[in-house]
Amino acid sequence: MNLVPKNLSRLGYRSLLKFNAKSPTILVIAGVVGLGATAVLASRASRKVDPIIDKHKKARAEIGIIANDRARQLELGHLYRKTGVELGKLYGPTLFVGMTSAISVLGGHNILRGRQIATMAAYSGLIEQFSGYRKRVAQTLGDDVERGLYEGARGEWEEDPEHRGEYKLQPKYDVDNQSYLRPWFDQTNYNWTRDALSNYLFLKGVQSHMNNLLQIRGHVFLNEVFDALAMPRCKEGQVQGWLYNSPKGDNIVDFGFMTSNDPQTVAFRNHVENIVKLNFNVDEGIIWNLI
Repeated sequence: MNLVPKNLSRLGYRSLLKFNAKSPTILVIAGVVGLGATAVLASRASRKVDPIIDKHKKARAEIGIIANDRARQLELGHLYRKTGVELGKLYGPTLFVGMTSAISVLGGHNILRGRQIATMAAYSGLIEQFSGYRKRVAQTLGDDVERGLYEGARGEWEEDPEHRGEYKLQPKYDVDNQSYLRPWFDQTNYNWTRDALSNYLFLKGVQSHMNNLLQIRGHVFLNEVFDALAMPRCKEGQVQGWLYNSPKGDNIVDFGFMTSNDPQTVAFRNHVENIVKLNFNVDEGIIWNLI
């Protein structure tokens, strides 16, 4: 027989879950407050330590005049134990609060670190699954169709003009398909101009610079590319990017405007259009785990 009502039990478990979710923040805040309290307690204890030290020095001077060496050593030992106990009582609360605060901060850090490792592992698993999915699509439909779908197209069956009655799956690009890996370079960007050639040369120059940086430094984060292009950063850009000689990448930074078969991109490449949708070929996986 359940003596606790279901609503009350559910409320208790939900409150516990919320506490566990916020536990790193709670532990860190408690640790920081505790460290502040440690400083206050240490300051108060320091004001009371002088009488104890003076008393110790006076007693040690009196013991020093004892002629018998053994008796003098025994008295000194008793004196040091007594002084140690008094100092322990004085600074004990300070040490306890300080150690508890440090453990609290480290505990919150360890919880966050564990959650970050778990998140990284889950994220890496999703990327590996997506990579496998892309390979299966390429094996089934062909590399060109898969690349078109990845770049934001949708598949449509069209009749082959050279073979009546035969249909081929062709990618049709949607203009409104948007993600952080496929941003538009258009009039909303500070570096954009009305001249199509200038825009093409700007993007080509930034891409070349990022490839030089990749070869010199060995890695480039996606947010660094966004900064160079004057585009807003994203949280994914903090962990995604390119690694030189990576087994899971193309070993080159590619913005997509020189390789895509999207009609809009082809027109931009031929300097007919002055806007283009980029497509960053970031390496598979999290750069922090690959460095």
